[in-house]
Amino acid sequence: GNSSAAFHRKCDGYSNTITLVHSNHDHIFGGFTTKDWSGQAGYKDDNAFLFLIRSQFNHKPKVYKNKKKGNGAIYIHQTYGPTWGGGHDLYLQGGHLPYSHLGYTYEGTGNELCGGETHKTNMAGHKFSIVEYEVFVVN
Repeated sequence: GNSSAAFHRKCDGYSNTITLVHSNHDHIFGGFTTKDWSGQAGYKDDNAFLFLIRSQFNHKPKVYKNKKKGNGAIYIHQTYGPTWGGGHDLYLQGGHLPYSHLGYTYEGTGNELCGGETHKTNMAGHKFSIVEYEVFVVN
């Protein structure tokens, strides 16, 4: 299921996860963390990053690094699904629609990660629909 409860049932207890997302704007992107999703609140992770694989705007694949020396790399809460950044640079589920707003914790601006008509603006949080997302353990 596509709920925060289902995410935590299946992913808590695992570290080194990579999340792949396909948005309704036909972007493929995601994030990586070495931390376990069953912790509490924000986590420092020097190795976490976001990435873009495919863009409808012909942007080249890119890795978005944490601008805050690993601080606030991911945000963990039982009512949230996978979330990167203290300002929720990428937020996949919970009580609201998924959204991306790069620039708070991770490099980039606005919604260039997930796509949409305003991909070049620095608007506060761009909502998108998830066509599909999967989380994998990387060993």
